[in-house]
Amino acid sequence: MQQRDRAVFVGDKYCSYSGNALEDAPQLKHLDDIAPDAFATLKTAYENAWTVTGRVTSSYLYKRNYSSSNANLTHSFWWIALCDKNDQLHQFSLDAESRVFENIKKGDVLSVVFPTSLTLTHQIMGREAKARVTDDTKVPAAVVHRDENQQYNIDSWFTPSDRPKSYWFVLTFILAMFGFGSVLGAGPEMLGGALLVAFVTFLLEYVANGNKHEKQLEKHATLTGAMDAFLNVTKKQLGFHLAAREHMPSDIFCHRCEERIASDSVFCASCGSQQNTDSSRVQTTNVAAIESDLLGQFHVDYSEAYTHKRVLGKDQDCEVNVSCMLAKVVSRDTSSNVSDVTTTKTTTRSYDVYHGNRYQRTETETSVSSNRLRQSKMTGKLVIKLANDEIREQGFAEDIIGGLDEGDWFIYARADAQFPVSSHNREYAYNLSQNHHFTTSTFKSYSGPSAIAKWIVLLVLFTGGNWLWSANALDILIQFQEYAFAEELSYYMPIVENIPLIVFALLNVYWFVRTLAVSAQNRKARESILSRLSDTLKQFEIELPQLQEKIKRIS
Repeated sequence: MQQRDRAVFVGDKYCSYSGNALEDAPQLKHLDDIAPDAFATLKTAYENAWTVTGRVTSSYLYKRNYSSSNANLTHSFWWIALCDKNDQLHQFSLDAESRVFENIKKGDVLSVVFPTSLTLTHQIMGREAKARVTDDTKVPAAVVHRDENQQYNIDSWFTPSDRPKSYWFVLTFILAMFGFGSVLGAGPEMLGGALLVAFVTFLLEYVANGNKHEKQLEKHATLTGAMDAFLNVTKKQLGFHLAAREHMPSDIFCHRCEERIASDSVFCASCGSQQNTDSSRVQTTNVAAIESDLLGQFHVDYSEAYTHKRVLGKDQDCEVNVSCMLAKVVSRDTSSNVSDVTTTKTTTRSYDVYHGNRYQRTETETSVSSNRLRQSKMTGKLVIKLANDEIREQGFAEDIIGGLDEGDWFIYARADAQFPVSSHNREYAYNLSQNHHFTTSTFKSYSGPSAIAKWIVLLVLFTGGNWLWSANALDILIQFQEYAFAEELSYYMPIVENIPLIVFALLNVYWFVRTLAVSAQNRKARESILSRLSDTLKQFEIELPQLQEKIKRIS
């Protein structure tokens, strides 16, 4: 017998209370299984329509771009994997800028509706995105099933356009004028015949455009009506509220099959073995304890002083804060921000017109050019779990937020140098759950503020000094003509006249050699500061396979 208040989930083979084999385990359904009439109505307008319902198993944010001489357009998309009732995986692109989809995440239940296929044509941005996104299919419409506040979205491609205007009657009027004119000659008959033909053409085109527009409106009304009906289909009706048991920190592992089960389970729902025996109590491992032990590893948090030595300028002192954490994503909340700006530039050019040598008039030409810039960004925060069960809400860059799902484990290391203009460096970032490296920048490569402005000032000063010196060098030597060295130097006037530039060149050689030495010292100091972090990350990469196995087990 099954305990009354103990839920049975999809995939369970045994009752976790009685241990009896289950004969009526919950089954998942698709949208058309629950609302067949609405789907049949949709197929009257879109005969090739199809739908699939499933749970989002992964989501990845990426972008597409269209660029031309007067436009640079960027759009954001979610690349999602959807697992249906038959454990079949479907992958599509979702419009991440839609208010319905901007916060889509792992575990959400979606019913994707394809009245017809939609294909994205803009170029995928980024090498990694090109490798991960394997299809250009875009979801035309979808319902997001939630416990409350369900929503749906229909792509703007399906929005009916305005009724087309009639233009063909103008062309037929002109042709009729020529036709009747060649037969009847110029006169009232020619004009009347042409007007009659143009009027008939206008009526035919007006009716045809009206019928076409009416069909578009009817198809759109059918689609929105079907989506309204699909919106009333709940997650419970589809069976997805029992698709998977919610993991709890107190969960344990079955002592026989190692399946993750609730701590109060008498029997394993997967293999049916009893869990409350003396031997199973000894072997029971708490998931929370395993998580806490893992999250405590590879933790680094320290600060060290650093002096950035410079050749042309004052040395810079700062404090470098170095940190590294292994964390688990508890929740992810995202929102999209789109900026679409069109800049219009009007250019006016005036010129004089002459006939022979006589001025006639002034003419003006005006040209208008426009440039459209569309930018799309995703912002948000992650709630993460750290060592000692610490829960923290933290902001991250767009690629981190878009590359982490709820439940993912990741390691994140950074080094922040507190200069007047701070240097923030992502030393290491890796998603253990998806085997994904994020782009990094390292404090080891810090070069400091540029000295080119000071060098240019010195160049100007030495060049000006050289000009003044060369103009007066001979006069100066004449004043010392009674000395032998003056006569000797007079034979080397090209050199004497450019002594300031020669000095500047020698200084450049010195500065170059000194810069090489100082750069080596600075790099050695930076590497020394990051050595503890580097050792930790090396150890992490050594233990990564075993760590991923442990994470896979508890996930």
